[in-house]
Amino acid sequence: MFKNLEPIDVAVHKDIRLQPIDGLAYADDVSSTPLSATEMALAARYFPIVFPDAEPMMPVALMSLNPGENAFVGTDGKWLVDYVPAHIRRYPFILGITETSDKFAIMIDRDAPHISLDQGERLYDDDGEMTPALTKAVEFLKLFQQESVATSQMIRPLVDKNMLIEQTYTITRDDGKEMSYNGLRVVDAARISSLDDQTLAEWVRSGLMGLVYAHLNSIDNIRKLANLQNVMGDSA
Repeated sequence: MFKNLEPIDVAVHKDIRLQPIDGLAYADDVSSTPLSATEMALAARYFPIVFPDAEPMMPVALMSLNPGENAFVGTDGKWLVDYVPAHIRRYPFILGITETSDKFAIMIDRDAPHISLDQGERLYDDDGEMTPALTKAVEFLKLFQQESVATSQMIRPLVDKNMLIEQTYTITRDDGKEMSYNGLRVVDAARISSLDDQTLAEWVRSGLMGLVYAHLNSIDNIRKLANLQNVMGDSA
């Protein structure tokens, strides 16, 4: 999705404009996206949610069971379900890492279809100040970063208490074909049940158990995703 990133600079981008686009075809190669805690209940309705073995620790929504594909972008570029993860909505902007660990650079994808020189809202006004369009984008990035950090901290006990396991799922699609998917890292419900009452109470109060339930409820979406990709493949 992000292909040609460069840091926002008034001297370079003073004439850049953001134009509205129809659809999310720019995300057609996004096979997974990170999720914040505030997104999980909605995301769990549509996407399988798993936990990659990576840092920072974040829940991830699967958009595809194959790399480089997105089953939720139709052939016309339309998004096929009612929720779009924030990671996709923040495009064409993203926070880039700088040499200072607590500071980030605002980056933009210059190849994004949103970018125009003659249509849409400018990023900077004649005085070199950020316009409302850019200010809104920056505020969204800041909120996304804050929620990402909070989510990573919230779910850390799943690792510390060894609640995550790698699972293989064998899916029977609607056409009768069986497919296996390996290495999906999920919460072990049996291990959750074995936790002591104090830990469970702490996780309920912190909101972690709500995230666990959303995750566990989302797993059946693996079958739905396999069927969706089969339908899209037949129509291609």
